[in-house]
Amino acid sequence: MSYTWEPFNSFSPSSLQPSKNALVVLNQPINGFNKLIHFWNNSIVRICVDGGLDRLLDWISQHEKTAQQSLVPDYICGDLDSVNEATKKLFEERGAKSIRLYNQDATDFQKTLKFVVELCLVELPVLKGEQLVENKLANIENIFCFCEFGGRLDHSLANLSSLYEASLSSEKRCFNTFIIGSESITFLLHVGINIVYVDNLSLIHISQGIVR
Repeated sequence: MSYTWEPFNSFSPSSLQPSKNALVVLNQPINGFNKLIHFWNNSIVRICVDGGLDRLLDWISQHEKTAQQSLVPDYICGDLDSVNEATKKLFEERGAKSIRLYNQDATDFQKTLKFVVELCLVELPVLKGEQLVENKLANIENIFCFCEFGGRLDHSLANLSSLYEASLSSEKRCFNTFIIGSESITFLLHVGINIVYVDNLSLIHISQGIVR
């Protein structure tokens, strides 16, 4: 089987279908105002990984004129031992759901990616109140993760390992999982033939934080 990758198209407002995208924010500084808003607005589900919720709140406070209370994640996932309790309560009051993931043999990032995959694989109608409604996450194809590479080598290797673990947990469907950093886009190739299209001009604009 062959796969075509056009990673820079993810930064074009006209190329993304929100119903096919999930956004994951990790516990690292968020760089690039345009990038986060772009992926936030073009995702059907948004998740903060543990202390990533504090990072989101810090980011909102820096852009309070543009990023108001509408930036509320759907889920807060992980051990929930890093997130500030006051921050968690604030976003829970705004509608976010806290999901404690207990597996101590995996990182919060790995557990959250698995959680996202499991949400997407629920293809049967979901019971909401007394009515069955379609699982809107069943159409997700792309998982965008805000996470920086650099610093400690073991953290970077753990991020790559997380992409690999996500591919193992999603054998029933093929998800494209991207790690979006301030200077890089990282993804794990699927088994088979992979064709990657690279536009150097787009790379320059993306590194400057410009979404076209």
